[in-house]
Amino acid sequence: MAPKKNDTSLDPKEVNPINLALRRKFMERYFKALVVDEDLVKEARKKSEQLMSRHLAAKGLRDVNVKYFEYHVDVTVWKLILRDLNRLKAHPWPWTLSIDMNDLTEGISQTFRDWCRSNMSSSAGSQGGPSVTRQATPQLSQYQAPGDSETPESSVALRAPQTPAPQTPSSARAGDAKDWTVAPRRPTSTRAPAASLARIQGLSHELESMTLSPAPQADKEEKAEEKSATEVGPAAQAEAEAVNAKAKVSAHMAAKQKVADDLFKAEMSKIKLLQSEQTGALPGLAQSCWANREDDGWDHPYLSSLDPKIQVREDFGARNKEGVEEPRLPTMALREKIWDTVVERRAWPSGPIVAPFELALPEWLDFHDLIYHEFDRIEKEKLLDEDIVIAWRVVKNRPVSLILGPDPRELHAHEERRFWILVRSNWWRVAFWLAGAYSGSPVRLVDYLRQYEKLAEKNLDCNSEESIVHLVKAWYSITQDPLYAHEEARAARDKLDNWTPQIHAILCQPRDKVESLLEQWVYRAKFQGYIVTRLDFARAIWAQVATIKAYDWHHRMSAKLEVERWKESRP
Repeated sequence: MAPKKNDTSLDPKEVNPINLALRRKFMERYFKALVVDEDLVKEARKKSEQLMSRHLAAKGLRDVNVKYFEYHVDVTVWKLILRDLNRLKAHPWPWTLSIDMNDLTEGISQTFRDWCRSNMSSSAGSQGGPSVTRQATPQLSQYQAPGDSETPESSVALRAPQTPAPQTPSSARAGDAKDWTVAPRRPTSTRAPAASLARIQGLSHELESMTLSPAPQADKEEKAEEKSATEVGPAAQAEAEAVNAKAKVSAHMAAKQKVADDLFKAEMSKIKLLQSEQTGALPGLAQSCWANREDDGWDHPYLSSLDPKIQVREDFGARNKEGVEEPRLPTMALREKIWDTVVERRAWPSGPIVAPFELALPEWLDFHDLIYHEFDRIEKEKLLDEDIVIAWRVVKNRPVSLILGPDPRELHAHEERRFWILVRSNWWRVAFWLAGAYSGSPVRLVDYLRQYEKLAEKNLDCNSEESIVHLVKAWYSITQDPLYAHEEARAARDKLDNWTPQIHAILCQPRDKVESLLEQWVYRAKFQGYIVTRLDFARAIWAQVATIKAYDWHHRMSAKLEVERWKESRP
């Protein structure tokens, strides 16, 4: 049965095609109306990602725009399925869109990058080709949307759409903080009738047949490797694989460092050009009364232009499959006692609070980068109050929750209510950070706690029960669409990779020029929809060297943007 014409949910004109979540929800509803099996769509998407990756790798590419990659994967899925149903002419791909594959400022496709890391020859250079041959790669033109172009020159500037915020239940509203429960959503499943199963099976065979066969030379090399592995034995083979994997990671990180260096130099050139066109101080925001100077010498930069210290981080979730050991946990009995005394609320089996002072960790969260990185510095720098620790519960080698409580290495026989209140305050502090991590923030736990210490000195901290309300709202949002939440977090990490070198270049300028340069950098993304994201990232990076100034500037910039939005909304 074809979709109804008057069904507004199936009207492509009502969908912003550049928005990944909205586009795929439209496709999901459309396929359901055509009685297409969900498992088939997943299989088609997996094969489409492989085809797209092989095509791009054959061009010598290693990184492409994430929106470009995901958009053309969707085009391929659509055409494969509808062509098999003999309905492609009646239901063509509904949009015409051109995206610059080389514009990495909008985010890098992690799917394509992972494919390259798994399939590219370890001996290939940073610009080398893939291990598959070019002649075996099918032409992508047969999968492209009408009017699409592969050339970056034909691309248009894109404005990132605003994803509609999910309806917050009464249990997650700030005005009703006593009830934090979040009802879990039942998974849905759509099965195709028997009449369509034959078509589905036929498409599965077609997808399998489209898998690229290895070149003869590659086949010989693989057989030689298998023979060699058999001869050396499993132990030596495992050691060789570990060395090879480490070499691949090192080469990949070196390539990322090269990209970061190039972005840093390009931003430095832009700043020099801007300064040559202007005379005197650049216009900027007025200083607030509480933005005290944290340092001497406004003519000295925060960072040295000779040593930018560009932080290159691993790909999002690169180590998520590595096992994690469970540390000694704060005792449940004492946590329950403190909870009943100073929180006076129960812990629920659903939602982010899984036990007293214990918060759930999504499976996709980048634990090694966000939490485990420099974790020992939390205790060494005394970023939490004395005798209070953070630990994590591990299930099947994966951290599933974050626990805060009294240090289990110390005796806590005394019932000191003041200490219990400190436990609650520190828990609120960590909960506020975790809410940001739920929403895709790339700020590490140790960096946040360092910044919190500076803010607390100026009485600017946000240590309150509102942290839990913020946490529950974020949890409710990510559990509605975990895949979208995961992709948003990946995209945020990609933006960090691209924007950190640019912000570091600005921080290498005289300090009295930093605010105005950062403001201009933020406004560059106004028509792409990234202005608020850029503002938050600029604060996070600047706060690592000047916390109070960064937060003060962010506060004034946010107020300025709010006034601008209000003026634009007036008739």
